[in-house]
Amino acid sequence: EGDNAAAFAAALRSLSGGLALRDRKVIVVEPVPEFTSAVPATLARALWDGQGASALPPLAYAPRNGPALEALAAFEAATGARKVRSADVLCPGGSPCPVLAGDTPLYRDASHLSGAGAAPLVAALLKVLDDLPSP
Repeated sequence: EGDNAAAFAAALRSLSGGLALRDRKVIVVEPVPEFTSAVPATLARALWDGQGASALPPLAYAPRNGPALEALAAFEAATGARKVRSADVLCPGGSPCPVLAGDTPLYRDASHLSGAGAAPLVAALLKVLDDLPSP
């Protein structure tokens, strides 16, 4: 995993140099919170057992994504990139992440959002786009 983190950081450094030459605006979307098991299967088991479950605690977000978050922070500082903080959008206040909106699943599995689950990130991304200064 250390090799992946180093390669990711190196790729971002290389990209930042190219972007500076082209005067481009960049928006970074941080990693999405993940769970220890597939969300739909976990929800099905909970319903089968007669328990409700509309939110689940994610894996320890910062430790799991620390190297990527550090590389993205350095990239943001080097390029002036804007950031969408996925964990803040999807799990406000560090609370358990909602995995259902009514009867609609927000995750396809342990680490991939459904279309409905991606909607809040899209809204956050559009807000950042709206806040960018016009050329």
